[in-house]
Amino acid sequence: MNDSDFDSKELYELTAVQATELLTAFLEREETIFRGLMIEGIDLDYSRDSVIHLFEYVLAREFDRGDSKAPVNNIWFLRLAYYFGESLRKDSNHLYWTIGKAGTAEENHPVVAGFGDKTEAALIPIVRNILVAVAIDGEPFRRIQRAVDAWFRSARR
Repeated sequence: MNDSDFDSKELYELTAVQATELLTAFLEREETIFRGLMIEGIDLDYSRDSVIHLFEYVLAREFDRGDSKAPVNNIWFLRLAYYFGESLRKDSNHLYWTIGKAGTAEENHPVVAGFGDKTEAALIPIVRNILVAVAIDGEPFRRIQRAVDAWFRSARR
């Protein structure tokens, strides 16, 4: 599949096969990036604490608070979504990456599924909402910990 197959399409417009190919490429690319990534003071061991520390690092050093749609922010929405999702998946023996179900807001989006309540965690918008709430809306940093803890609790059910 060529990138041009996706150029003018939104995710929900892709076929399930195209969306799955895009998910596979996303997971492979991010896994490669994180395999060699070194961020000062953070042990990227896919633990709950490392997820929280990575959010805090991005907010303190990388996030453009003046423009939530800045390219650097979009890169970190994807990076954090991957890392958060992989951390949840590694913490659980029943979670897995897939594409969102047809006919839902998450259709064809990368999601982590397998939660006991059938939730599909669309981690890109989840990460975006957490970062924007803290960086732009002025929510306290503890919102990061509360959100991360809630998802880890759900993953263990």
